[in-house]
Amino acid sequence: MPTYNAESTIKETIDSILSQTYHNFEFIIINDGSSDSTESIIKTYNDNRIKLLNNETNKGLIYSLNRGLDSANGEFIVRMDADDISLPQRIEKQIACFKQNPKLVACGTMIEYFGNTKLAPRKYITKISDRENKELLLFTSCFAHPTVMLRKEVLDQHKLHYDAEFKNCEDYKLWIDLMEYGEFYNIPEVLLRYRQSDTQITHSGNTLLKENSKKCRQIYIKKKYPEINLNGQPTLKFIKKLPKNGQYNQLKQLLYLSLPTYGMKAFLQFIFSGDFMKFSLHNDLAFMKRMLGKGESLL
Repeated sequence: MPTYNAESTIKETIDSILSQTYHNFEFIIINDGSSDSTESIIKTYNDNRIKLLNNETNKGLIYSLNRGLDSANGEFIVRMDADDISLPQRIEKQIACFKQNPKLVACGTMIEYFGNTKLAPRKYITKISDRENKELLLFTSCFAHPTVMLRKEVLDQHKLHYDAEFKNCEDYKLWIDLMEYGEFYNIPEVLLRYRQSDTQITHSGNTLLKENSKKCRQIYIKKKYPEINLNGQPTLKFIKKLPKNGQYNQLKQLLYLSLPTYGMKAFLQFIFSGDFMKFSLHNDLAFMKRMLGKGESLL
């Protein structure tokens, strides 16, 4: 758990981990040069499971995440953020999933948002199966990052870390790097409460987030569709030439949402090719939004 100036939330977060029904873990907290009372709050706990690592200066989230990975001795890595709350059975239920499926490399859960925010309280509905999660990766991250549990042996074997070149998308990039080495799963149950704020990067429309998300999608395409040579932005002609089988359905949806221009020709191909019938309702609506001159290219 990386933390930086989290004095107002960290006690509640630490308590939620120490009160888990599963007890056999080390709790690595990376204090990233906090200037408030975060460190002193952590030191009030007398629990030998807590392992406090202090960065001498503020090194940033990705550095702290990787320091935590390198310091972990357990069979599994459990992610946590310093302002969220894990429900009591979270770790126990995730461990059970790994024990039941030796091929599992990453397991997340549903989350419930809370906190003082203009955003309405709601649940984050995740994809569940390995296939659904890996298809979603073509568009966005398939896990709520602070819910994830990872099989450490696989990370070590393939030398996988969070990539500093993908700030604000470091988790998305890691899932793409990890996807070829095992199965993904999301427990269809809320096991973490996620604290919202109006200034979080996921709500800010940050340019870096958007650009690094595009880079992640391009990497995914090269991994999943090595036979596809997509140079520059997609064209209607390129989309039309893609094979008709379902293997390319997800890719087509992404390419339609990444066209440089939209007009009647794009609309007619989209309709008369029957592609709109194969797309998710969400992506059909996104295409119509692009036709109206709204939204941004995904590539």
